Amino acid sequence: MISATDDKTRMMSVSWVQFNNGYRVDLGKLGQFCSERQIMLAVDSTQGTGVVPIDVPSLKVDLFTCGCQKWLLGPCGTGFYYLSEQAEELVDPPLSGWLSVDWHAEFGDLMRYDLEPRTGPARYEIGTYAFQDWRALDKSIDILLSFDRNDAWNHILSLTDRLMKFVATRPAVRLVSMDYPERRSGIVTFRTANSRALYDYLTALGFVVSFREGAIRVSPHFYNSMSEIDKLCDAISKFTG
Repeated sequence: MISATDDKTRMMSVSWVQFNNGYRVDLGKLGQFCSERQIMLAVDSTQGTGVVPIDVPSLKVDLFTCGCQKWLLGPCGTGFYYLSEQAEELVDPPLSGWLSVDWHAEFGDLMRYDLEPRTGPARYEIGTYAFQDWRALDKSIDILLSFDRNDAWNHILSLTDRLMKFVATRPAVRLVSMDYPERRSGIVTFRTANSRALYDYLTALGFVVSFREGAIRVSPHFYNSMSEIDKLCDAISKFTG
């Protein structure tokens, strides 16, 4: 991505963690490169936020977005975004709505079209929130925050370590995910000669895995146990399709 930029580049957009193989990019390196050249860095963090600890401002990320239906355990349709101060100065709201302007808490006259935009990220908000979804997300985040994030991350790493080591012992199974520590995430992907049949077999046994790009994707979270990973490995061993 760095080699693809030139003096005309104004923004770099990247997924923090790739959905198909769990590859985690080096946001620190990209952020430093972009900030030195006045290039905005936009990051889709949906496949990483909620599992991999991160400090967004220190990485010099300008736009950081996340769908909360995955690792954050939120309802479908919930999400959030973060904007750096630089992004707020440069990005004008493409649309305007009744929540993006400052009513000064006075809603007695809604037929006004001379109101100034609200300050901060609120000026990008347009319509009424899905309050019931946000209530559910709030409770999910409470659960996540009740655990030490580093402890949860290390637990997930131990689960994926177990699965990766097992895959390495199976000649008929090929690991798609990288095993470099700095590129790891909560996703482990592997394939066989008939990945679709293996996916159907595991699903029929009650395992919740995904079929992506011709491979099996496994994404254990903090609530999964080592015994569950062992059962998954045992099931894969018995597959004869």
